[in-house]
Amino acid sequence: MRYLDDDYISSALNRGKSVEQFLGKSPEDPGCIRHVELRPTRGVIELWVYDAEDIGDEEFLDLYDFPTLTDEDDEGPVATFDDVEAALALAQEKIGADRTRWTNALIGQSEYLDYIRAGRPDRWPLEA
Repeated sequence: MRYLDDDYISSALNRGKSVEQFLGKSPEDPGCIRHVELRPTRGVIELWVYDAEDIGDEEFLDLYDFPTLTDEDDEGPVATFDDVEAALALAQEKIGADRTRWTNALIGQSEYLDYIRAGRPDRWPLEA
């Protein structure tokens, strides 16, 4: 099971584990990709958005190490929440996350591989 339902998302966050989602092309720069993370930190849930250069290939998938558009001085969560529901809702409404496509941490690389194999489409995920 690649994708987490709401109960698994809550469970992961309550255990101190992040969940993430690969979103495809960044709306900030077409040469970049975007992924988001919900990260539990000190009793709150932080929403992180990463826009990174799309420099990977089928052999190099470590999108977590790709150069980002954000200056290190400006790096930080875009929002913090007291509860999971509020975090999921804002990620969906403002960032474009799909509530049914959250994964455990590090699965974003598998999503990125699927994206590469699909030809780096303008819209991700592809319609079924």
